[in-house]
Amino acid sequence: MIDAVVSYLSGNQSVTASVPVIAERIAKLTSIQDSIRSYEELQTSIAKVSSAKKAEAREKAEFAGNTFAGKLYSHGIETGNTEFTKKYEVTISDFRIIGDVILVTKLLAIKDDVRDNLNALGSHGITQEVYDEFAATVDNYVTSVSNKETSYAERSAAVKSITDLFDQASESLKTLDKLIEEYRTKNPNFFNGYKSARGIKDFGYRSKAVPEATQNQKEQ
Repeated sequence: MIDAVVSYLSGNQSVTASVPVIAERIAKLTSIQDSIRSYEELQTSIAKVSSAKKAEAREKAEFAGNTFAGKLYSHGIETGNTEFTKKYEVTISDFRIIGDVILVTKLLAIKDDVRDNLNALGSHGITQEVYDEFAATVDNYVTSVSNKETSYAERSAAVKSITDLFDQASESLKTLDKLIEEYRTKNPNFFNGYKSARGIKDFGYRSKAVPEATQNQKEQ
């Protein structure tokens, strides 16, 4: 509706040229309109970037976690460590079906167990360099989860700003409604065009129905 009103009034500024305040209101509406679009684009952009980054980081973390869980399971079999064999008898599906918070907890546990058994896991191809790369993958995912919460807060702030801007736009539109009233009889075509752009059905001049009792008296 804001678009329609701004477009209509901007295209008919010659009609309202004698009332400068209308032009001021149009300019304010245009500014509000531009700000709303900016916040909407920001909101969409934040959501897309955050979701895409987290999805990518999660997928890498899932595969890495599953790989290292397998090595810890094998180590448990070799050493008779039943804690490891019970904890790490998992598949990639087990990583995929759990939520972010649980997955973070699981990955951090794997990371700690690998670090604490780094020397013993050498036969499984785990070196300090390999461990560091795995740790970085886990940390990146943990950060992406945290960033998603931050982006949610940013999107919420954008929504609040948009709501405030719509309130301002509503106030400007109400003022314009009052200012355009003078054209009801002065320029009916322009006035009706404005009402149409505003989506307002004008019932202001409907004739009142004659009460039935009064109608009967007239007919007698």
